[in-house]
Amino acid sequence: MTILPVYAALLALLFVLLSIRTIRTRHSRKVALGHGDDPAMLRAMRVHANFAEYVPLALLLVYFVETGSHAP
Repeated sequence: MTILPVYAALLALLFVLLSIRTIRTRHSRKVALGHGDDPAMLRAMRVHANFAEYVPLALLLVYFVETGSHAP
């Protein structure tokens, strides 16, 4: 059994939670576009964006480790 689907599912749920947090911050701060010079909005946006940028690479690396570690 591979562990990749488990990690992918858990990280997808975390991504949804970060998306909801960013949307809620946007609504509470009344910022329609960008960060509106609001540090909390900028932080929520960057956390969400960093997650979206780095998690696919991490999952790809886990995939490579799983497929490359089988002994002949």
